[in-house]
Order: sequence, then structure tokens, then C-alpha cells
Amino acid sequence: MMSFPVPRMIKKFGYLSISPLLVLAGGLYFGILPQLSPDSNSYMNFSGARTAGYPIFLKFFELLGGLSAVVIAQYGIAAIAGIYLSQAIKSFSGSRLIAAAAAALAIGNPVCLKFHNQILTESLFYSLLLIILGSLVAIFSHQKRSSIWVFSLAIGASLFVRPTAFAYLPLMVILLGLGWDGLKGRRRAFIATAIFFPVLFLFGDHASFRIVHGDQPRGSLAPLHLFAKASMIDSNTQNPFARDNPRWALWQEMEDGYAPTRQFVQQAPSLTSRAFMSPFFEVFAQYQFARAEINLSAQQAGTTPHEIMVDVARKRLAANPSGYLGNAALNYYALWTIFKGSYPTQVEELKTYFAETPVPESKGKKTVFPLADQPSKISIIARPVLWGFWFLTTVICIIGLYLLWRRQLTPLWRVQILLSLMIHGNFALIALTGVGIPRYTMTMWPAMAVIAVLSLIPVWKFLSEVRRR
Repeated sequence: MMSFPVPRMIKKFGYLSISPLLVLAGGLYFGILPQLSPDSNSYMNFSGARTAGYPIFLKFFELLGGLSAVVIAQYGIAAIAGIYLSQAIKSFSGSRLIAAAAAALAIGNPVCLKFHNQILTESLFYSLLLIILGSLVAIFSHQKRSSIWVFSLAIGASLFVRPTAFAYLPLMVILLGLGWDGLKGRRRAFIATAIFFPVLFLFGDHASFRIVHGDQPRGSLAPLHLFAKASMIDSNTQNPFARDNPRWALWQEMEDGYAPTRQFVQQAPSLTSRAFMSPFFEVFAQYQFARAEINLSAQQAGTTPHEIMVDVARKRLAANPSGYLGNAALNYYALWTIFKGSYPTQVEELKTYFAETPVPESKGKKTVFPLADQPSKISIIARPVLWGFWFLTTVICIIGLYLLWRRQLTPLWRVQILLSLMIHGNFALIALTGVGIPRYTMTMWPAMAVIAVLSLIPVWKFLSEVRRR
């Protein structure tokens, strides 16, 4: 009588089940109810300031079953992307255990599992990153052109979903510079394949906008970000506009009206407290600070609010470029330092500071900080872990440059360098153009997880050799 070889099948293919099982567990624990945020409406209504990918995705699955169908689809896509990553790492490392560990660490983070309930770009961006990671690993595993197509498709789709995916584009150039063996005699074919989908999706984004919005000018969040960053720094110069220029009054409001806020941040008791407060004040400046002055100045100048915001912001940023870079550095540090509002010592420090120094107001409006009532125990572990990833990825970049100079790069080192540069590049772009908030940090968690697990491959191979002896 034949028996079905269940144990053998589990041993052979069990690593592929890790992602679906973890995603299923997340869906059962968090449910399929959608979580809306202030930004959700701009995606659901395809705001002109948004790329087309996520609004199209929302509209398609809403027609199938409402926002709950969107949540189910986001969980499902994450599971499929996780399977692809697991298979790629199995082929690269030769170890099912390494593949299972990578999937468990990349998929099983509870913070990331929550993304799939949110009506935000985080879930799709996260799942596409899993595919990018898997394709990069596959490129150095079997050197087939199909992996380049998948890599190009995932990057193009990421651009369709979120503009920060532009930070991924240099990976194509770096692939050429790292001397990948599979490029011998095929550089032109690689370049053509790699740029095909990004270009296609960028055209698709433009066409989608025109179909929905017609000849309406494309919106942009850039004026809001520029204005906020210019408000967060001192100008260190006199007002460059004449008093009869409507821009003069807006410059003065940024200089004087937000001065107490800048001083409040600068006098914070620690760098981490500054990194906690600064992004919130920057977001406040994007959407609430000096709105009446902006509209009045634009009306008097005969231009749009966004145009006058950009005019004044550029002058201020040009007057103090070191201040702008300092703001970017603070946001970069904030991205690597999560749980700032719930870390035990940080909570006490911030509460004491807020009690002794009132939070500045602007025209009766005040920034609200989400301080935890009770410090988070998990933050005691999570913060040093993330700092450890910063150290690991930085060291990999430094050693990688040395090995590149010596022409001693192995496929493992090439993958590790690419993933490390991907993380730092993404965070640098966010810091320069946006704010350092935790959900941006955690969308890059899969790359950190894969780096951590791939770093164990030499240890795994050493232990395997010891066992053979």
C-alpha cells in the first residue's frame, strides 16, 4: 500500500509556505477591515499630486468588493511576493533553512503586516520591494535575462506606486559598475531591458493622469515640502524682496512666525528628541502654517499659492544650504531611530521638556505629539536592532568599496552591497525631500531582513563543512 510522502514534501517545499502562513496569520489577527488615514482620500480620489498606480489598484479592487477586497488583495500579493523571494534565496544560497529564515524575518514583522490593512501605498511598495530583492538575488544566482525583466518590472511598478522609487534607479548603474559576470557581451541588452518597464510605467502614469484629469495641470507635493523645509531653517540673511513685493510678507512670516518653533526644536534636550519633534513640525508647516499669508501673497502677486511658496522657499534654502542639509541629516537620523515617542527614557525626557517649555503655537494652532502613555518594552529591542542594521549596511558599503577596488567581489558581496546602497539611498532621498517618519522606515524592512540572513551564509557553509568532516 502506497503512502503519501508528506514529511519529504514538507522538507522539500516547506520553506515556500512560510510567507503564505505568516500572511494568513496576519490577516486572521488584524482582520480585513481597511484602515483609513488622512492621506487615504487623496489615493481613493486620485489626487493630481499622486502617481496613478495605487489609485488604479484601489479602483479595480473596490469594484470587486469594496475596500475589504483591497485589503485581501494586499495580503495576497505580499504572500506571492514572499514566495518568489524565498525561491530566489533558496537558489542563491542552496539552503532551504536560509530561505525560510529570510521569508520569516522579511514577512513576519507585525508592523509590516499591518501595512496590508492600510489604504496607503505602503503595502504595495513593500510587496514590490520583496520582488525587487528576489530578482536581484536571482540575477546573481543563475544570471538569466528573465531576472532582469522581473527586476525592471518591479522597479517600474514601484515608480507607478510611489515617487521615492526613483531611489532604486541607480541600482541599474551600480549593477554595471560591480562587474556582474552575466553582463559580458550583453551590456546594451541589459540596459535596454532594465529601463523598459520604468519608462513604460512613467508613460502610463502620465497617460492615466490625462485620462482622469484631462488638461488640468499636474499637482505636486513638492511646493509643500520645499516650503516646510524652508520654514524649518533660519535664513541667516536679510529679506531679499522689496517691501512692495507680496513675497516680502511671506518671507517675514516664515522668518519670524516659525522662529519659536525652530528654537523649540533646537533647544530640545537631545538629538533624538529633536528627531522626534522636527518631522511633526515640518508636516505642520506643509499643511497648516501661514496659510492665510500664502493665499494673500499669491493673490496680490497674481500667481498661485504653490508658485509663491516655491519662490520664497528657494530663496531661503539658497541662503542657508547648510541649514537644509542639517534638516536632511536630522530626518535621516529619524528614519533610523524609531519608537522615539515610546522609548522609556525618551518618553520621560520629552514629557519633562513639554512640561517645562510650552509647545509653540501658530495662529492658535498647535502641533500634537503622539507620546505613548506607557513606554513600549519592544522599543528597547527594536531601536538597537535598527541601529545595528545601520552599522551593518554602512560597514558592508565600506568593505565592498575596498573589495571592488581589489576586484575580489563575490556574488554574495555584490548582492549585499546593492541592498545596503538601496536602503541608504532610499532614506537619503526621503530625508532630502520629505520627513523621517516610521512608516517610511519600515517599508525598507525586507531589505534589512534579507541582508541580515544573507550575512549568515558564510556561517552556514562553515557549519556544513564541519558536519561533513
